[in-house]
Amino acid sequence: MSTKMPQYDPKKWHKTIQAGVFLALLMLLSGCAFSPERAATDAVRQMAVNSTRALSTLRVLQTVPWKDGQLVLLVYEDEMRPPSPDGPSTTVHQLYLFHMMPGGLAWKVTSSSGMGWEEEVWAPSVFSVGSGIIGQPGPELSAVYGQVFDERVAFLEVAWADGEKQRVKVVGGSYLTLRDGSQEMVDVIGLNADGEAIHTFEPRW
Repeated sequence: MSTKMPQYDPKKWHKTIQAGVFLALLMLLSGCAFSPERAATDAVRQMAVNSTRALSTLRVLQTVPWKDGQLVLLVYEDEMRPPSPDGPSTTVHQLYLFHMMPGGLAWKVTSSSGMGWEEEVWAPSVFSVGSGIIGQPGPELSAVYGQVFDERVAFLEVAWADGEKQRVKVVGGSYLTLRDGSQEMVDVIGLNADGEAIHTFEPRW
């Protein structure tokens, strides 16, 4: 009994190749800038292109929808070289908050805020605090954000200069509070699950 081999049809093969190329291109694009997280991490990779440590430790802490855009909070470690070749290097922890907006097929960074600290000089033991005005171009947005290092902290309460207070949960070892307009932060209090204060941060300005 003989088996009949399928005949080569160039038209069918051409369509199959076209479909495969289209699918591969679609998968490539979806892994690039179709997500705000990927666009934000790509922005950091461009800034730290020569730092293997930064690229290997880069991770997204949380993503929060805000009106027509998204806010992406991410962190990475880097190594700061000393001015003299004989001096010791230091570990820098960098936290970035990116305001992302969709543009065509891709997401793009419209503004950002960042904070960091040198591990050998000073390191927060309970939580870190960063703040900034983002959202430009467009309506201003005030943000207070940071990482949480003490497992007892379940909530962060941010007090603003206009008297308003906001309480947010710890998400992925981080927190993020947002206000419309240009607002000044007064202090940040770390609270346990029962609402008891563990640590208070007051800016020195």
